[in-house]
Order: sequence, then C-alpha cells, then structure tokens
Amino acid sequence: MKTTFYLVATLIEHYDQPPTDTHALYADFATAKKAMRTEIEEGMENFTADKGEVILDLDTVYEWRDEDGNGLTVTIEEMNVK
Repeated sequence: MKTTFYLVATLIEHYDQPPTDTHALYADFATAKKAMRTEIEEGMENFTADKGEVILDLDTVYEWRDEDGNGLTVTIEEMNVK
C-alpha cells in the first residue's frame, strides 16, 4: 500500500534580510490546500500586496513578488513513502 503525504513549503524573502522558510506535512490534499491558503494570508501580512504582483497562482504553487526583491512563495508537494 502506498502512503501519500503533502508537504506545504513557505518561503518569505525580504531584500534586506535572509530568507525565512517553513515546512509542514499533511495527510490529505484538502487539509494541505487549506494550510496553503492560510500560509498565503499570513505571509502577505509581511508585504504591501498592491506594491507587487502575483507571478503564479496555481493549485499547488503561489508566488508573489515586488520590484524591490521581496517575495512570498507557497507550494504543495505530493510525497509518496516507498
């Protein structure tokens, strides 16, 4: 039997600070997707959204950037235990 997990990874980048990243595992995609939405909402509290633009907004990848080099990336990666 194959076991599947979903890794939600968040990367916050500020042009004048080292990047910050977090990772969390979830047992199902729906929970991971909910966590992804929460990470996007909380991550964007670090930035002024209207001063940048969304580069990618897909089911498993979200990326926002501004001209100063600040950014937020949140992804969901499916992982299978062998």
